[in-house]
Amino acid sequence: MKIVSYNINGIRAANKLGFLNWVKEENADIYCLQEVRASQTICESILENCDYHVIYNCGQRPGYSGTVTLTRYIPDNVEFGMGKEDTEGRTISLFFDDTVIINSYVPNGTNRLDYKLDYFERLTTYVTELAKEYNVILCSDINIAHTELDVSHPKENSGRSGYLPIEREIMTKMLACGFVDAYRTIHPEGKAYSWRSYRSRQVGGDFGWKFRFDYIITNENNKDKIKSITMPNLDYSDHLPVIGEIDVNTDNLKRFIATMKNKQLTMFDKNPKI
Repeated sequence: MKIVSYNINGIRAANKLGFLNWVKEENADIYCLQEVRASQTICESILENCDYHVIYNCGQRPGYSGTVTLTRYIPDNVEFGMGKEDTEGRTISLFFDDTVIINSYVPNGTNRLDYKLDYFERLTTYVTELAKEYNVILCSDINIAHTELDVSHPKENSGRSGYLPIEREIMTKMLACGFVDAYRTIHPEGKAYSWRSYRSRQVGGDFGWKFRFDYIITNENNKDKIKSITMPNLDYSDHLPVIGEIDVNTDNLKRFIATMKNKQLTMFDKNPKI
């Protein structure tokens, strides 16, 4: 199964740059999109002709946050907000047989560090509990660069949200609960970034601020099932996509057929079970 985690920094802007053409060309099974920054109505108008089953959690604040998941497989069940109210549209979980795929947009901690830490603690508890019964695949803009390999100029960034010691520590604690960072499983060495400031993208080299904020995380006992992880240098967003190919048993999964009516789910549905 090919899975993409991508903070698109606004679906309207990304669409104008040809993002949906790339989606079609990449031909992944599942796209977990974060920071869509648009109402569900706007997202629907952009995605109405895509050949995917679309699940929305756009949040209640216009132009802010929001997650959308595109899937070629029909989930058995969908859960929003880790089972709690999610007014900012930060979490969608798709349950397939013995696998759960979680689309998560962790808050930025620049102005709301306590909120970010609380969200991440709840996320850690959530995935740890799910891992007792499921193969967990967490696709997320975590907004944390975990190690020195994941940030430019570590010393200068040590006081900046995204690389604070307390943020790095909570991510270490999550991984210690039985999870692996898929990218580092395949690429244990070398600097890697998934977010670059606008200026650093223009200048290139080691100039400016760069962080690896975007991850695919899965159960530690599944690390041999991670076949590839790439972060291609695309220009649809200030983030790069994380593209993973992971062995998932799809024998019992119901494949979405493009000719079917595209049944779209939202966090406001009274009964999200399919």
